[in-house]
Amino acid sequence: MFKELLIKELADKIFDKRFLWFTILCMFTLLITESVLLNDYKTERNDYNLRLLTQKEFIDKYAHENRIGDMLDIQRPPAKLRLFAAGISSDMEVNTFTNNSFNVLFPPIDFVLIITVIYSLIAILFSHNSFSGESENGTLRLILSNQVSRVKLTITKFLGGMLSIIISLIISLAIGVIYILMDNSISLDSNDLMALGLIFLLSVFYISIFYLVGMICSAFTGSSSSSVLLSLFIWAVFTLTIPNLSPWVASQLYRVPSINKFEKEVKIIKGIERDDLGRNLCKEVYEKYPDLLNIIKSAKDEKLLLAKLENNIGLKNEYVAFQKEIANAWDKANAIQSAKSENISVDFFSKVDRQIALTKEISCISPVADFSYAVSDMAGSGIHAEAYFKDIKKNFEVSLWQFVEARVAKIKKTDVMYDVNKYIDIKDRPEFSFREENVSGRFSATLSYCIVLLVFNALLYLTLIRQFNRMKV
Repeated sequence: MFKELLIKELADKIFDKRFLWFTILCMFTLLITESVLLNDYKTERNDYNLRLLTQKEFIDKYAHENRIGDMLDIQRPPAKLRLFAAGISSDMEVNTFTNNSFNVLFPPIDFVLIITVIYSLIAILFSHNSFSGESENGTLRLILSNQVSRVKLTITKFLGGMLSIIISLIISLAIGVIYILMDNSISLDSNDLMALGLIFLLSVFYISIFYLVGMICSAFTGSSSSSVLLSLFIWAVFTLTIPNLSPWVASQLYRVPSINKFEKEVKIIKGIERDDLGRNLCKEVYEKYPDLLNIIKSAKDEKLLLAKLENNIGLKNEYVAFQKEIANAWDKANAIQSAKSENISVDFFSKVDRQIALTKEISCISPVADFSYAVSDMAGSGIHAEAYFKDIKKNFEVSLWQFVEARVAKIKKTDVMYDVNKYIDIKDRPEFSFREENVSGRFSATLSYCIVLLVFNALLYLTLIRQFNRMKV
């Protein structure tokens, strides 16, 4: 009897005209979305390659110790699976909203949005009359009179309805993947395909939540019209209200200073204040070498000064000591201001991180947030992926500065005229290479969200059983 009921439920859903139209809608929406995102990906990848080339040429020609940190901007290549989950934009900055608010207010439609909005609505429209519709036409009483348990009936209705939606989802996703693979400029490796498989499973867990919501409302109201209204209300709360309210609630519970104020303060500390402090420290050095300064000023050019130093060993040693003290003065100014800036930055970003964490915790009340966080991290375009990139970047910066310091130390041994603003050749420096995190690492990062989605399913199913057992037919 179980098999017959399951086949009946599945056939009812698949041969329903709504199934065909919904599948076509999702398929074409995904194709259009993939077309737009694929074009954006190509543009972003070309821009990334151009920025790398421009930066490399600039550093090769103009690198000097004092400003190499400002010249070097290590950037992350666009993730391939952003074609399905746009996630965090690599260009998203504070000024983005001011300069172009359209992309912030209306992010690109992607696979995540199709699942969270379209497929969740399909789940409700397929399930809102699971019991109420059959109760109104008398079919439900007839089925239960044939010694079919209510638990078995809920399982067959849930599985039959979800299988129909899964078939539609597989068709849409497969066509989307095939469309991408037809483009020779992009290829998906085994790591990407495994991540896509996990994204598909997450989508099923998410859609099933709203399918269960529709079934619960159907059993609770006993009326198809009332059930669809109640289901849509719950959908709106989960999908629209909670995710959009969570940042505001978090900002009220934990306030963070304006980022514009923070950036302005850091700029002053590392710019004007640093230069003033450096000049004042250098003045103290100048006062110790008045005769040497007169000789330096009397020399018309660097060659003449170098000739004087070579002819007078004592003067040369004094000049070396003078240059060393000047360099130490600027190093001291840099160290003092960098420490001051670092303290402010650590305090500010720790507050930002706490506010973001609070926002995430509040938003995770909604399965929409759990699903979105999980899929974006699995696709390599979420918050965890950004943190992973920052760790790789930090390790590279350490190795790069070790290389630069070693090169500067080597130059100082042969060039007594060296100073921090002089060009250094670092064409053979280590190059930054980034590889997306493997699937196991991404899965570990999304495990908590997966568990939350499964808990939602379990609690809703238990609620469904309890509510259906109370339903009068």
